[in-house]
Amino acid sequence: MKKVLSLVLSLVMAVTSLTMATAVFAEDAKTAKVFVSAQIGGAFVATPTELTVSSDLSDKYSAEVGYNDSQSEPTILDAAIAAHIAFMGEDFMTFAPLSVSTEGWINDFFGNGSAMLYFQNNAMASVLTQTVADGDYVDFDMYTDTADWTDMYVYANVPTAAVHTTDSLELTFTTNMWGTLLPTAGLSVKVGDEVVGTTDDNGKIKLSFSKMGTYFVSSENTIGTTPVFMPYCTVTVTNEVVDYVNKQEAAAAKYLYFPQESFSVEASYDFVTLIRSGYDVSEYADRYALSVKNNLDANDGKLITNASGTEKEDIGLYGAVIIALKALGYDTTDFYSYNLEKALNNADIEAASTHQYHYKYAIEAASSDKAKAIINDLIAKYYTLGSGMDNWGFSCDNTCHFLISIAPYASDYEAYVNDAKALIKTYLKDKGAYCDDMWSPDSNADSTALSMAAFASIGDAEEAFNYYKLLIENFETDDVGIFSFVVGGTANSYATNDALFSHYYFKKALYAKNFNKHAFILDSTTPATCAAAGREVYKCRFCNIEQVKDLQKLNHTTVKDKAVAPTFKKAGKTAGSHCSVCGAVIKKQKKVAKLGAAKLSSLVKDKKAFTAKWGKVAGVDGYQIQYSLKKNMKSSKKKNVKGAKATKKKIVNLKEKKTYYVRIRAYKKINCKRQYSEWSAIKKVTVK
Repeated sequence: MKKVLSLVLSLVMAVTSLTMATAVFAEDAKTAKVFVSAQIGGAFVATPTELTVSSDLSDKYSAEVGYNDSQSEPTILDAAIAAHIAFMGEDFMTFAPLSVSTEGWINDFFGNGSAMLYFQNNAMASVLTQTVADGDYVDFDMYTDTADWTDMYVYANVPTAAVHTTDSLELTFTTNMWGTLLPTAGLSVKVGDEVVGTTDDNGKIKLSFSKMGTYFVSSENTIGTTPVFMPYCTVTVTNEVVDYVNKQEAAAAKYLYFPQESFSVEASYDFVTLIRSGYDVSEYADRYALSVKNNLDANDGKLITNASGTEKEDIGLYGAVIIALKALGYDTTDFYSYNLEKALNNADIEAASTHQYHYKYAIEAASSDKAKAIINDLIAKYYTLGSGMDNWGFSCDNTCHFLISIAPYASDYEAYVNDAKALIKTYLKDKGAYCDDMWSPDSNADSTALSMAAFASIGDAEEAFNYYKLLIENFETDDVGIFSFVVGGTANSYATNDALFSHYYFKKALYAKNFNKHAFILDSTTPATCAAAGREVYKCRFCNIEQVKDLQKLNHTTVKDKAVAPTFKKAGKTAGSHCSVCGAVIKKQKKVAKLGAAKLSSLVKDKKAFTAKWGKVAGVDGYQIQYSLKKNMKSSKKKNVKGAKATKKKIVNLKEKKTYYVRIRAYKKINCKRQYSEWSAIKKVTVK
């Protein structure tokens, strides 16, 4: 019987990541979320499972159990009753009974005798009336050795752990021997069913996990020949990408759905999205289930919706309800005596009213034969090869929903899968995907997220990741998980909802492919200039490591600096150039000395004439000689001599035997105007 019981429990445990469906509690009862485990005969019959424990359970089932703890707070006894209901149902007598003695000791638990210890948070509990609180761990352990009572209670230093695939996890195991705590050396540690190593003398072991997933770490049930109440640690292995997606899902779910009082059967599609985000929906579970039951009761066992304006069955709604109830721990083949799976599989597709986007839920929840029939109906009514799925026209979004719908049976519809993939890619632009050419031709978050989901649904994690990078780079707002519809826009509920819906498929692909990559998003820029090189700093959105891209120094913007002609008063400059942006000198201007002045070297007298001689002056156009019979140069005459190389000039037709006063200066035409140097010193000469 133990093997059968263990198998039954292992199947139940597959859905225990969410609160399991239990009886509705009294409104005034206090509750606590408690992790409960049970070991019998050296084997787990219940691995740690989070249950909502109500303080009224021992009151409600006191006749069946044989004891009432009389406590207003949830107790260890309430936890035992909650575990029995979750795993065995409310029949405490026939199969695997639970009974308590009048002294308050468990006589039978999961069909076994009373040789039991119970521990609360790794400390031995003395009485069943001990109260429990949120987050407590309660372990029920049946002795293997009922002769000498030698079983060792071993526990891990943490009951849960989270680790990345790139990291290792060190666990420490301790033995509680009637209050004495000792390191557990030589313990054969198991991950799942495989022994992966042995603890050292300090009770320590280091574990590594190469693939993402949830792992149950325990041990062999003996150390040598000594029985062991086995330890446990549930290890969640993720990577940086999944951690970020989890963060996005939590934020998006809160933004979209809270505060909200309840979810009805009509809101099943949103409720499925919320459940799949990992958000704790326990406060809505009972009211949602009641809403489904009321709908079935009112419609002769059929799920009826008026979403299309007419009250009809809806295969999409059946699918969503089945998915939601299963996630909540309900048996959808016997939900308050209704077989929802049979109802879906028997539903007339032609008669059932459903939105094209909701076919996916029916396909997922139906039997394979029914699912393929639904896919064939979807294709026949709405899909055109080369154009995609028609829902008020062809679009990226429509075809994405189509591919997600048929993905569970992709191998049977290869031509349609390939066609849809090719069509979706045609809607991709630089910033992301767009919906259609007429109504929404710009990249947007909805189409980008749905494209990501479409490729993820068929296991193409690489292509899905490319869309994911575009989604978070161009549409995620400053708030993680909240998206704008357009690039650089503000928070938008439709965009965020499509992203949250799509994350479920994306995360499944990440897990399936053990996929991990960085998504480097531009974080800061130092622009390159002609004075210095620049840089772009990219940060991974998931782990914050940096990647730096150097930007080459820019070319100078060259501006010519004109030459400045020297004058007789100022020096000049040669032509040059500089950068108009940073001012750097590209070609340096050289100084050109100012023009020199002419000097008389001699005056040679002659018959009624004299010859003036001087040193040549570079760069001038010529010279001007001034002569007068008066020392103050009044009534003077002037003679111009062209050419800088000229060095003498004969002045004739003078008065005989007269003394003449003479001086000279250079000249040059500058800016269309003749300029002169200073006059030289005056010399005199008496002509013959």
